[in-house]
Amino acid sequence: MRRIILRNLMNVAALISITVMVYSQNELQAESQQGFWWYLLVFLFLFGAMGSIIWAIVLKRSVQQERANKKEIPHFKKVEEFNPKIAPKEPRKEPKKETLFDTSRQSVMSFMDTLPLLPVFLAKSLPTPKPLTPLPVSNDEGLLSAIEELETTNADEELRLLSLKVLAAFRTRNAVAALSKLIQNDQSDEIKIKAIQILTEFNHESVFEPILLACADSSKRVRTFAVQALSKLNIERSEAWMRIVESDDPERLRLCASAAIESGFAERVFDRLLSKDTKQANEAMALLALLIKADETTIVFRRLAEEKNQILQKAILKVIRLTGSDNALGGLYLMLERKDVSDEVKKEIDEIIESITMNRS
Repeated sequence: MRRIILRNLMNVAALISITVMVYSQNELQAESQQGFWWYLLVFLFLFGAMGSIIWAIVLKRSVQQERANKKEIPHFKKVEEFNPKIAPKEPRKEPKKETLFDTSRQSVMSFMDTLPLLPVFLAKSLPTPKPLTPLPVSNDEGLLSAIEELETTNADEELRLLSLKVLAAFRTRNAVAALSKLIQNDQSDEIKIKAIQILTEFNHESVFEPILLACADSSKRVRTFAVQALSKLNIERSEAWMRIVESDDPERLRLCASAAIESGFAERVFDRLLSKDTKQANEAMALLALLIKADETTIVFRRLAEEKNQILQKAILKVIRLTGSDNALGGLYLMLERKDVSDEVKKEIDEIIESITMNRS
């Protein structure tokens, strides 16, 4: 920077000298008697020369001072100008693998310590449903006429849709029974879907089972609508499942368990066993108990055999123990014959078999 300033001063001084020289020569030719401009020219030239010499001395001293400072600081490095196009490379981080549980000893031990606090391991018995408050029965003539019209096999579909609108206005026990029968026997998908929609709007515990059975309908459209409708019900699901479990009707148990498998609820129930939410855990326990009591144990023991998570295995065995059904004995004996089952799990299976056998006798 100082060199640039010095160079500019010298150029300005030279330019002024040349200008004055030219101008003074013209004046001297015109007015030879006056020597004023000649003296001014000499003065400016000397001033520019002296200024140049002074700046040269100052610049030399400045350079010598900078060199001396560099010698005193041997580790001085020139700061590189930041180039936004060249971003600094960050060290590459290896992506973390997602695992169900941390494999470190401390984390595993911490999780093991929390196991007794999970609802499935705290449970002393299966969820107990509260007494169901039934819907009232109506003897309204319009309702009875609409129900009769729906039971007529040769009735026009538009006429039956009008009858469904009448039933939608009566949140009664006989309306639920008529709609449930319609879902099971009618040939029209539109009629079935409309009946499921009305039952969903009733939002009562008594509509859970007919909507569940619709999840196993031969029509994919009806099945999909029924699964969505079942998830919209604002009821205690664990109690609804347990009311079916407590039934002594084998056919009812079989149909409901088959519908649970067809809808995909049974496949998703296992992971919810380890939920910290009591409602989710109770619903999972109730549905698993239904599968066992209905003798739909293939899906249960297949998951038990293939499951690598020993914690989930223990949770499934806990529900089998609480159910206490003879239907689980065959699968338990097969588990004892498998070589890939740990000794700890086999010991628990032995205890469950002994418990079921003693209760049976």
